[in-house]
Amino acid sequence: MSQVPVTQADTDQADTTRLSARIAAIAPVGRSYLGHARLLWSTAPLASIAALLLTVLGAAASTAGIILLGKVIGAAVAAIGQQGPTATGPDPTGPGAATAMVWLGWLAVSFLVPPIAGGIVAVLSQHITSVAVARVSALTVEYAAAPHGIGHLEDPDGSRRLQRMVQSIGEWTYLEGIAGTWTVLQTRLSGIGAFAVIAGWHWWAAAVLALGYLITGRAMTAWLLSIFADMAIDPPIDRRRASYLFGVLMKADAAKEIRLFGLPSWMIQTYGRLWQEAMTGVWRRRNATVGPIIASTGAMGVCALIFYAVLGREAWSGAIPSATVTAMVGASIGMQALGMLGDEQVLFSQAMATTQRLRTVRVEAGLPGLEHAPDRPIANGPGAPAPAEIRIQDLHFGYPSRDTPIFTGLDLTVPAGQSIAIVGVNGAGKSTLIKLLCGLYRPDSGSVLVDGRDPSTDPAAQARVAVIFQDFVRYHLSLRDNVALGARTARNTDAVVRTALHDAAADDVLDRLDGDWDVVLSGEYSGGTDLSGGQWQRVALARALAAIEGGSGVLVLDEPTAALDVRAEAQLFDRFLSVTRGMTTVLVSHRLSSVRHADRIVVIEDGRIVEDGSHEVLLERGGRYARMFTLQASRFASAAGRSPESGRPTSQIAEGAVR
Repeated sequence: MSQVPVTQADTDQADTTRLSARIAAIAPVGRSYLGHARLLWSTAPLASIAALLLTVLGAAASTAGIILLGKVIGAAVAAIGQQGPTATGPDPTGPGAATAMVWLGWLAVSFLVPPIAGGIVAVLSQHITSVAVARVSALTVEYAAAPHGIGHLEDPDGSRRLQRMVQSIGEWTYLEGIAGTWTVLQTRLSGIGAFAVIAGWHWWAAAVLALGYLITGRAMTAWLLSIFADMAIDPPIDRRRASYLFGVLMKADAAKEIRLFGLPSWMIQTYGRLWQEAMTGVWRRRNATVGPIIASTGAMGVCALIFYAVLGREAWSGAIPSATVTAMVGASIGMQALGMLGDEQVLFSQAMATTQRLRTVRVEAGLPGLEHAPDRPIANGPGAPAPAEIRIQDLHFGYPSRDTPIFTGLDLTVPAGQSIAIVGVNGAGKSTLIKLLCGLYRPDSGSVLVDGRDPSTDPAAQARVAVIFQDFVRYHLSLRDNVALGARTARNTDAVVRTALHDAAADDVLDRLDGDWDVVLSGEYSGGTDLSGGQWQRVALARALAAIEGGSGVLVLDEPTAALDVRAEAQLFDRFLSVTRGMTTVLVSHRLSSVRHADRIVVIEDGRIVEDGSHEVLLERGGRYARMFTLQASRFASAAGRSPESGRPTSQIAEGAVR
């Protein structure tokens, strides 16, 4: 087979490609340094400028100390020489000794400046670190909360990446990495100063020594960062599984079952096996980097040998004075600052990498890199409550982790002011439809509109929907705040909160707190208290009712009462429909008897609406809804000690079971 000749153009193209790859590899490092500098500048500009100036002053003093030490030695040698061969020491009154003392005084000043400047920088650094970490934490929370949807939080990779960032930011290593910025900078600047001192003698000698330190530093940094990557940034799945088992063994809520099933020994053995398997890969990767470290150390030895051989030869021949020899030795030691700095550099690099990862995910989410996004205005201002219209057209949606779509052309229109119930078997997509209605997911195709606007992109449309989810949040806040969260834009929040709590039949909650609205609803706080499941559900209902005054036009109950018995759930749903009459309401429940009083009921199956009508109409049709209702009614009858063959219609039996 003939070979294609390689032209000069091909060679040039290959060289260009390699150069582009090198630039691409360097660019992220440059962005990391630039992003770190912008972070410090944006959080504490005056303190950062002061710290920078003092850091430069300290580095300059260190460089001056190298030169001054040579001056002192040179002056001392010259003073001794002026006394003749029989002199036992310099004459303190002679001109040479006076010059040496002057240089010695300046040397003392150069030695005092770095610790004094460093002490002031340490104080400034504490302030800079505290505000920088607070800003990074706020930017992380903003990333988690800013997007309209929740897909980035439910995606396993995205969620794990966010949790790793949160963990990294909260660790002491991140704090020390930010605080160590000035130490690393001063050390590097001191190394550059030492390089300049040697370059004044022989530029190539400075370059040779710098090359040795840079090669060694790069190899050591790569080794240490590989350890950080294995252990913190992206731990292997076996290590995550081992950590999970370790955590389960430490938790009280799992202790009973673990012991009853005799699992401790098995879990401990499995933990040890998984950890061993995970660390085997880590050790293999670490051992692979030992070779470059040994090679770089050898290269450093060769560079140092060349430098000191030339320096020794010129000193022996008298080509350079003793002052220069002293300065060169001191500068060669100072150039170690261009190599690996140890823990300070590792912590600084880790902190910088964490900040850069935060910037990357924020940019991917459409947010400013390390700047706060503009505040989203609260769309709904106070005003008369107004119901909203819901219009869903040709909705298609599916989860990335599932092969089959959830919805395939679903259409639904809910006029403003109508109450509608959404029912279907488990997995039919009821809760998914509610999340689409709230704008938490974006349709693959089709549209979901609230008053003609898309809640997945329009904050005003999203704010028009208030929901009580099955897993509603039990905020560790006061009773007042737990309810008022739904009505942040209401004119008279106190009045709205009181009315909402009463309409939710939760006056007994306030009575339990002795009328104190400011008691924290959590037993984890001093003076706080927890509520029962039923009381929490009524507080959540009050929050949704308060949202009406906050501008919401659609109120949704997405199975928040699944843990209640049939009677309690039906009573809560009926109460909800009574106090929200005239508003657009959506009820979701797998218990059909609880939603029978809704104006309209739709049945979802196979990604579409297969039945639509009132409770009575759907029973008369004898379709899917009627069959599901009859099945549930027979269970209610059995639980109540009655039989469907007793002569009463199953609908009457079911309704009687929840009265």
